[in-house]
Amino acid sequence: MNFTKQNTLSRRKFMAQAAAAYLGVNSISGFSNQAFGRTTKASKSAVDSVIYIFLNGGLSQIDSFDIKPDFEDGKPAGALKTSLDGYRVSKFFPKMAKYMDKMCVINSMSTGTAAHAQAQYLMRTSYETRGTIKHPHLGAWSSKFLPSLSGDIPPFIKVNPNSGMGRGYFEAKYGALPIGDPALGLQNNKQEGLSAKQFNQNMDLLRKMNSQFSKTYNNDNIHAYTASYEGAVDLMKSKDLEVFDLSKENIKSKEKYGKSQFGQACLLARLLAEEKVRFIDIENMGWDHHYDLYDNEYMPQSANILDEGLSALMSDLSERGMLDSTLVCVVTEFGRSPKLDVRNGRIHYPTAFSCLLAGGPIKRGYVHGKTDAKCSKVIANKMSPDDLNATIATAMGLDYNEEITAQERPFKVAHKGRPVKELFA
Repeated sequence: MNFTKQNTLSRRKFMAQAAAAYLGVNSISGFSNQAFGRTTKASKSAVDSVIYIFLNGGLSQIDSFDIKPDFEDGKPAGALKTSLDGYRVSKFFPKMAKYMDKMCVINSMSTGTAAHAQAQYLMRTSYETRGTIKHPHLGAWSSKFLPSLSGDIPPFIKVNPNSGMGRGYFEAKYGALPIGDPALGLQNNKQEGLSAKQFNQNMDLLRKMNSQFSKTYNNDNIHAYTASYEGAVDLMKSKDLEVFDLSKENIKSKEKYGKSQFGQACLLARLLAEEKVRFIDIENMGWDHHYDLYDNEYMPQSANILDEGLSALMSDLSERGMLDSTLVCVVTEFGRSPKLDVRNGRIHYPTAFSCLLAGGPIKRGYVHGKTDAKCSKVIANKMSPDDLNATIATAMGLDYNEEITAQERPFKVAHKGRPVKELFA
């Protein structure tokens, strides 16, 4: 039996119980698996914050940002004029049409993966799923290698998370802090049933116990779990905690983003970007439209939520002078088939799809890549998930060429990808 492993697991259980019962708090969601600290390595970043919006399920490119009005199966999407001369979006994005002169549209994304979980993993990490290896998301890379600018607020936050905290093979402290419902803010962050004096006394005693245990079982996991509660306490006491409270925003501001959970997530992302949180990851569900794409309002409903929240975010970032220091990424795992099927839906289609970038060093009012007249294949400037991530990493200030060693293997932030220079201003 591996007694060291057994004791480490027992230690994890003890720490979770100690934080909940002994300190008089419920474990702040996510802190049991992370610790906050400064990085050991820093690079110069072109932006302070990245707002990374992932459209889970597969955005239909032909019904959104790669319009083919002369193609029979593309006509239901319509074609709206936009602020970018000569460029059209679908009728489902009337608000975003006003901001396309600030966007960089990539209509030449392509991958060979058509299964949701595998494609999502590839888009987020640049690597295919490989046995027991878990690769870090871009947010974890920024958390590890870029200096934190946000005080007591952790540098990597996931809003509406639908998957893990993204640290991969990095230490636990580089994982994300999860926010379930942005309207509810950061949950379980108050002392319960203890005075400040009692809380501090208990914390001091816990530190002594930690120190004694660490002398006997000295490994990185134990140090990470110990530091996680120190980080939790720091944040609990910090005035920075107020940024998570959307109730303090004025009604007009909240209404601008819409009542949806995604819209409120975009509002929270703007507030976090104002605090220079490095990486804010927002999950937007509901894009797996296999049938009745228009009849049952599936595409219109999903598009309306995205249109409302994203346009409000772009408006605020522009008006507040934050677009130069904030990079907005709208990413999906693959597209949908150009041809409508017998169920009046679109199946998974990784051959050609669209993503959006805006802000920071990225060109504004630029459309990159091209598909054929039926939106069935890329005919110019094909981009892979690796290339997209290398481009984002470069804008963040990460060296896409630098190799690190983890689990006795070499890795890069974007695997084999290279930044697409045409996307930079």
